[in-house]
Amino acid sequence: KDEVENTVSALFDEVAAQPEYSCFYNKKQYEYVFAEIKNELKLACHELFDAVSDSDFSVLGTEIGFGKVGDKFGAIIIPTKFGNKKITGKIDRVDTFGDLARIIDYKTGDVSKKGDVRHLYSGKNIQLYLYSNVLRKTYSIAGVAYVGIDGKFKGVGGETVKFVGQSVEPTDGEFAVDKLVASVTKTDAAQLAAYADYAVKVAQSGANEMGKGIFIPTPTEKRDCEYCRLNGMCGYDVATGDRTRSEYSVKPQDIAVALTEGCDE
Repeated sequence: KDEVENTVSALFDEVAAQPEYSCFYNKKQYEYVFAEIKNELKLACHELFDAVSDSDFSVLGTEIGFGKVGDKFGAIIIPTKFGNKKITGKIDRVDTFGDLARIIDYKTGDVSKKGDVRHLYSGKNIQLYLYSNVLRKTYSIAGVAYVGIDGKFKGVGGETVKFVGQSVEPTDGEFAVDKLVASVTKTDAAQLAAYADYAVKVAQSGANEMGKGIFIPTPTEKRDCEYCRLNGMCGYDVATGDRTRSEYSVKPQDIAVALTEGCDE
């Protein structure tokens, strides 16, 4: 416990000393705010530490790069009408247990909707399923999860960290049911594989559209436009009558059907 708190304090002070933060960090009126943020980070790191310590899974690494020179894993290859395209990047965390692997992505704020299969189906949330393809040649994918720190300052006794995603249901003796497995939606290896394949199809569809110079705005909610860096040039405006797409109820088997029927147009 002390080691976790000391590490968090040291890292927090190091970051807070950076020019963009030090002008506030060293002022008395912001002392309480920074103290609360540091305390929230300590609570979150304790929860994360306990989750790792109580699991048979171990952390293979963090910020694991793929697709560039010197990276441990190769790029994701997306076949398109304009040739193969490579996706490179970094995975926040990978846990392994034997030949099983799971992918972890850290987020701040509310992650409660991140595990909704509707967002995968609509192409809005394919990140972790796409990353699954990085590891599939080496490991069997046992799960993908977003780990969210909500920042609501719940204090001691409150749950600071939330796990959202999918995990393969463990069989007797396969691996311990840790906090992550107990918290997320249960699925099977075949379904996770279908999700990974579908994510590639969605990326392929997007690459084909970009190759043809087609950029059709199709947001699923108003907030999509608020966070889009291109919203000032696309002309899409919900306030003037443009309608957003509706996301209907989606079942896991709908992903398999979409794979069979194709989704590249």
